[in-house]
Amino acid sequence: MYTEQEVNEVQDLLSGKRKLSEPEIKILQEQFAGKPIPDFMAPFLGFFATNPNLYKKISGDKRAEKYSLFGFFPESFDIVYGSETSPQISFQGGNRGIVAVIKHPAKNIVIKPVQNSRENEVAGIAVELEVGPFQYRTLDGFLTEQFVEGDLFSRLKEEKKSRDSMYLVGRRIGDILKKLHSREIYYNDTMLTDDFGRSHVIVPETLSAVLFDYGVAIRLDNHPNLSGEEVFNYARTFPVENMFLSLTPTKEKIDALVQNYRPKIKRLTKEQIIGRDLDFVDEGLRFAGIRIGNHIIEPFLKGFKETYF
Repeated sequence: MYTEQEVNEVQDLLSGKRKLSEPEIKILQEQFAGKPIPDFMAPFLGFFATNPNLYKKISGDKRAEKYSLFGFFPESFDIVYGSETSPQISFQGGNRGIVAVIKHPAKNIVIKPVQNSRENEVAGIAVELEVGPFQYRTLDGFLTEQFVEGDLFSRLKEEKKSRDSMYLVGRRIGDILKKLHSREIYYNDTMLTDDFGRSHVIVPETLSAVLFDYGVAIRLDNHPNLSGEEVFNYARTFPVENMFLSLTPTKEKIDALVQNYRPKIKRLTKEQIIGRDLDFVDEGLRFAGIRIGNHIIEPFLKGFKETYF
């Protein structure tokens, strides 16, 4: 349906490599101001000005209507447009914006916007260390990674709550954090579970645990001269600051937070910063004890200490 050149055009627009000129933006404003736009077409609107034929082709494409931009990524295009079996797609919302989960017999992937400028780098290191989901080819501004099937730690099935299982999960989380810390990566959100039942730990059938989502992780190789983005990510995971920012942080709030925390973080050693990951584990275990049962705490800690220390 689409030529290689057209696919490249779409990918360049989605990744931001193709910027619209002021005259092109003006065309869009004149054409669409105040008019409803189908949600699936919003990412492709620029083609009305740059390539009207491609705009028309996408607007009449039933698969584009179903998959929108997510059908044009390097790892999804062939299974969306070149397979007899249509992949399933579901959407999740959160701090990142819209995240797509695409499942197909050939592969299961997650496509999500990056949360910080070094997330691809950190996620790649996690793959090298064999502690994070496999990273596929992607577009600038996004991650495309393996979708890990399993249960969130906070919602474990009964058979996974045994003493032996918790010991193995504790060992795995200790091993993951030790390896990340050895590469000066502060995960910054080691959420076993919180009071809302969220978690960044998945327990698959074939592996004891996976720590996913490196959106606020910080690589400390430039410490103490961290970027404003890194200082912000450090500060935002404190509950009181997260509440202050709410769901729509303004530039003024972000700037104030960075200005407040920059001198604080400069006074901390790398070890002190990284040590906060361990505080997250302790805090998460307390919530997990309430949600899952206090019997999990002792075997988890036993396993964690054996591999981390």
